Amino acid sequence: MRNLWGLTIFLVLSVLVLVSCELDHGLGPVRSVGRTNPDTTAYEPGDTIPGIQGKIYFQGDWPENPAQAFIAASPEYPLSNLLIILNYYTELDSSIFFADSCDYFLRLSNYDEDKEFAIVGFGLLCEGEWYGPNMVKGIYASPDDPNEPLPVRVPAGRPAKNVDIIVDFDNPPILEMPVLVQ
Repeated sequence: MRNLWGLTIFLVLSVLVLVSCELDHGLGPVRSVGRTNPDTTAYEPGDTIPGIQGKIYFQGDWPENPAQAFIAASPEYPLSNLLIILNYYTELDSSIFFADSCDYFLRLSNYDEDKEFAIVGFGLLCEGEWYGPNMVKGIYASPDDPNEPLPVRVPAGRPAKNVDIIVDFDNPPILEMPVLVQ
């Protein structure tokens, strides 16, 4: 009987610990802080979380059945392996589906030196789709060529800001990407 009480107390405490933990549910739309400086390395005092932040602008009609949206970055482009983006990736909250725009922040590990990313992009998977080249719907790109990714330098210990992405669902970027076999 004593073991039963001990087990019960252990289970109740375990559940209480799990319930009291704050879980991160990804990124969702947030209020804009009004930063309009086009310098992606500009920062304000107190900006100490390394990452990439910006705004995503959606153009055209959203697909009918979006299932997963994310921001990803890669230090290399063209990618030698599509899975490399999983090192620099964060899923976005489904509340952005069908929005006109949303803010995002891709948190990175703290680096002792600047880190450069060759491509930063927005990906979207609809129900029943697999990871592959068609999932990329928009990238941080040159205004003259939406298919040409612009590199992003993340200063050591600071965020790169104003890395805005335009997603045109009717004209997604044409990128050099490896194909995953299903």
